[in-house]
Amino acid sequence: NKKMREVELFVTDRVDLVSEILFKLTHLEMLEDINVWFQPRPYLFKDNYHVTIYFTGDTEEERYIGGISSPTLKVAGGSASGTLAGLIPPPQRGYGIYATNRRLFIIQNPDFDLSKPRGMQYGPFVLDDLFGTRATIDNRPKTIENIEKLLVYEIEKQDLETIELMNPVLLPGFLTLYNKTGESFRMFIDHKTAFLQIEQLIKSFYPEILRLE
Repeated sequence: NKKMREVELFVTDRVDLVSEILFKLTHLEMLEDINVWFQPRPYLFKDNYHVTIYFTGDTEEERYIGGISSPTLKVAGGSASGTLAGLIPPPQRGYGIYATNRRLFIIQNPDFDLSKPRGMQYGPFVLDDLFGTRATIDNRPKTIENIEKLLVYEIEKQDLETIELMNPVLLPGFLTLYNKTGESFRMFIDHKTAFLQIEQLIKSFYPEILRLE
C-alpha cells in the first residue's frame, strides 16, 4: 500500500522523442505503469503522442508546515543559567521551532540577537518580553534552506517517540522532544502566547505523540 499515487500525462507531436522519454522514465524506479497511445480522432488528437505515467512511492516531497521564533524561547547551554531549568535566560535568546511534513527543527534566530545590528530592531520588544506581559513572535514563513542555515537541532518525524509540552504558569514551560533511542532535547518557553502557537504547530505536525502537561 503506497503512500503516494499520481498520474501524469505528457503530450508531444514528435514521434522521435517517445523512445527517449520511455528510456528516461524507466530509470526512475517509481513507475507502476506507462501507457503510450495516439488516435486520429477527434482532430485535436491527430499527430499527437500521449504518454500516461502512473507514479507510486513511499515518500512525498518535503513541505513546509510553519513555525515561530521569539525571544521568549531559549535553549539551556552549559552555563549556570542553563542549569536553573530556564529560570534565568542564557545570554543568547531568541530561538525558534519550525516543522515540515518530514522534520522538526530548532533554530536560533539572529533577528533577536541584540549583540548584532540586525537584532537591534527588536530591542525594545525583547525588553518587553523579559519584563512585561507582551510576547514578540516572528512567524513569517521561512524556506527550508534558510532554516537549515540557522539550525541548532533537527529530528526526523519517523524518529520521534514523544513530544512533551509544559504550559508556562509560575515557572517557564518547555518543549521536550524524545527520540526512539531514549535521547531528548528541551527548549524553554517563557510566555503563554508562544506556548499556544507551538501547541498548534505540533498538532499540525504530529498530534498523535503530543503529551500536554
